[in-house]
Amino acid sequence: GGLLFFLLTLGCKEHYFQETINVGGAKYRATGRGFVTSHTSFDEIFRFYAKSHFFSGFELFVGLIIYRCTTIINTATYTTLTWTLWLVAFAWLFAPFWFNPSGLNWDKTLGGYKRWWRWMNGRGGTADDSWEIWWAEENESMFKRRWDQRLASCGKGLLLLAVSYNLVTTELWELWSCDKTSHMKNRENDPWMALAFVIGSLGLVSLVYIGGRYFSNRYYRRTSDFLLFVGGLCLAIVGIANFGFPPVVRTLLAIYYLVAAVHNWVLNVAGENTFTREIARVHSSVVGSFLNIALLILAGLSFPAKVQTR
Repeated sequence: GGLLFFLLTLGCKEHYFQETINVGGAKYRATGRGFVTSHTSFDEIFRFYAKSHFFSGFELFVGLIIYRCTTIINTATYTTLTWTLWLVAFAWLFAPFWFNPSGLNWDKTLGGYKRWWRWMNGRGGTADDSWEIWWAEENESMFKRRWDQRLASCGKGLLLLAVSYNLVTTELWELWSCDKTSHMKNRENDPWMALAFVIGSLGLVSLVYIGGRYFSNRYYRRTSDFLLFVGGLCLAIVGIANFGFPPVVRTLLAIYYLVAAVHNWVLNVAGENTFTREIARVHSSVVGSFLNIALLILAGLSFPAKVQTR
């Protein structure tokens, strides 16, 4: 526990020192004193640690997986090179829940997920009531930066674009090579058809999502959520059946990184708008759902909860 706590506090210091140096706006964060004896719900933990730990930890987690899948090295070498980074990623993602009393209790974990989902879809009120208000408050200082500071922050977008380009070009080449060596009919347009299929699918899903978010009719919003689930499942089955599981996943990752790069540039140059806000909401939903699924699995095993309370 000592190492996890050290990495957790190190992430706090790194984030807030960096934010203060880059954009200013330092402010007091009330953390309390003494021992924590009461359970903190998932939505409150997410609000406090999302920008400083969860987003960075998730980015590092996905990056390590991509590095393993796109490099030709044996497992021993990979483990030797990256075990410290894996430790940092897991500490930033799960340490806040490990030090949360009854953090792996099934009922409390499930209840926290429901409250977090209501908070993600809330409108108005305070940062405790709505993701939109929380997002605006968390990025308030960033929107007041000078132009030179904003342009300097666009460098991360170039890095995300480079990752996306590498994933797309590598995946298209592998699809083309696979067609050459398989017993299937050789069609050199298949890679571009795969890319067009994924882009078209994301476009349709985005239209349904935006419609569900901005139509006030509750029936329409529930219908759009149902269509998102069914349509996404059908598109995933069709894509995997036609192009295989690895190509579809890597193409989706490439598009995800491309959207993240565009989001970075638009947010730094044009400031907050509907596009940047909704992309950030989707990313928050992905990270939060990933954490909730992992916590529900651990809570369902019951053994980790017993270890935590020892």
